[in-house]
Formats: sequence, structure tokens, C-alpha cells
Amino acid sequence: MTKKKLKDFAQQARNANKHSTRGMGMLDDVISNDGWIGAITTAADGEVFAGSARLEVACDRFGAEIEPIVIESDGTRPIVVVRTDIASASDPKAIKLGVADNRINQVNYIEDLEILGEIAEDIDLSSLYFDDELSDLLDGEDDVLGDLEGDSDNQSDNSSDIKKATLNDRFIVPPFSVLDARQGYWQERKRQWLALGIQSELGRGGDDMGSQSRQHPNAIPSGSLMPSMTYSKDRARGSSTGKAIL
Repeated sequence: MTKKKLKDFAQQARNANKHSTRGMGMLDDVISNDGWIGAITTAADGEVFAGSARLEVACDRFGAEIEPIVIESDGTRPIVVVRTDIASASDPKAIKLGVADNRINQVNYIEDLEILGEIAEDIDLSSLYFDDELSDLLDGEDDVLGDLEGDSDNQSDNSSDIKKATLNDRFIVPPFSVLDARQGYWQERKRQWLALGIQSELGRGGDDMGSQSRQHPNAIPSGSLMPSMTYSKDRARGSSTGKAIL
């Protein structure tokens, strides 16, 4: 077999993983401090189809002229890499590398939905996703693209606003938002609760489990008739006995 250098291998032309800056940094840090981990798998023509991130890090870390250990395989037998510098799997380095392998794969995976959609049109990926999981994933991208392709007069130049609108449709309130009781979505939800007869400012009332006997004799069971906080100017708070604390 002719010896090959890293520069003889090509990155994957259509990679559905865009990778993350953090994940690439983690991979580089682990390889530089604890040695090689994982594998790079290529086709016979030298183009990578699994391990593109490792090839990129390897070229940066070792240089494109280095000669990697190349094992040719037809895929019918497993390939086991033995780290001769690690005596046992209980070695702290081995334990760290085991955690790193799982963690980096998790952090360094960002789906390129455009490429994934193109691949799904050509190849059956049903064994990799639950029913409708892939279509729902791709439809989520379509929602954002649909907003982008909508009426330009009503569009915002800020892409985060477009994504936020999509999250509003799905969650009512965008995740990681600071809730604002003055906003329309909050007031609408409040009206729905009031229509059900719910009085959130009141306690649960009587206690059938006997906990009332353990409370202060003047306490209102399981709460107070005075709200814990009002929106009036006095900013009064209720005590456990139903009296205002100003």
C-alpha cells in the first residue's frame, strides 16, 4: 500500500454536520493533551464520509504532511484501535477520553438542514429517525425560510426576530424569555384562567390531611386570602394570617 499523507484525503463534499466552534475547540484540546481519539473513515477515493472534524483538527495539529496510520477495510470486520500508551481502562486518561468521546459528539453536532434535506431526497434515512421526525425537523427549517420569503414590507432585517416569531407560534412565549405580565400573551392567558374560575391569589383552602392543626391558629390553611404581591401602588404583601405586610 502506498503511503499517504493527511493532505491526500479530502473533506466531505456534502456534510450534514456544520460542527460548532466549541466542539471543534474541545476536540483539538483533547487530541493535543490526551492523544488521538476516534477514527476518520474515507471512501476508496480518499473523500471523508465520517470524521471530517477529526481530519480538520489533525491537519491543524499535526500538519498536512504527516503520514497517518491507514487501515484498508471492506467493512466486513470491526477495527479496534489499541492505545498502547494507556495501561488500563481505569487510567484517568482513558476515563477522560471516554467521556470526551460522547461529549464532543454531542456538542459538535449542528445539523445543516439544507444539506440534510438534499440527502433525504436521494437516500432513504428512515432507519435513522422516528416516524415524521425528519420531516418535522426539515419543516421547522421551512417555517423560518417561509418567513424570510414572505411579504418583504412586513419583514424585519433582524434574523433573530424571524426565529423568535416561529418560537412564539410554537411555545406562546419564546424559551429563555423574561416573562412580562404587561404583555398581550400574558393578559390573554390570565383571562383564560379567570374564565375557568381560578383565583390564584387564594390558598387551597381546607386541608383534609390534618396539616391545619400544625399551623398557626390564625393562619389561613395552605395560603392566605391576601395576595403574596399585588400590582397596586401600595405593593402590599400578605402574611400567613391573611394580614397585609406593608
